[in-house]
Amino acid sequence: MFDFKIGTLSLLGAIIFLLIYQIGRWCRKFKLWAYKKNTELDDRKILFYPSSILFGFIIGSLLQAPFNQYNNCKKIEIDSKACIFKFADYPK
Repeated sequence: MFDFKIGTLSLLGAIIFLLIYQIGRWCRKFKLWAYKKNTELDDRKILFYPSSILFGFIIGSLLQAPFNQYNNCKKIEIDSKACIFKFADYPK
């Protein structure tokens, strides 16, 4: 059901999930600074940086196969939805 391919979306997924975590970290730090509290966050980043990169890489790799299939369908100019989801009787 799910294909695991490594490609461009794998790298983009890793970068995007790392940025999402980093932006959340900056927001928490800004909130602490705004309320004049200690702005030092604990060292959870040692765990969360690699795990967010790994999670993004896995999600990107799972999305890479349908992306490749969509590009192949687009090249041979057939209905992309029918090609990706393999509907034999997709209404046109």
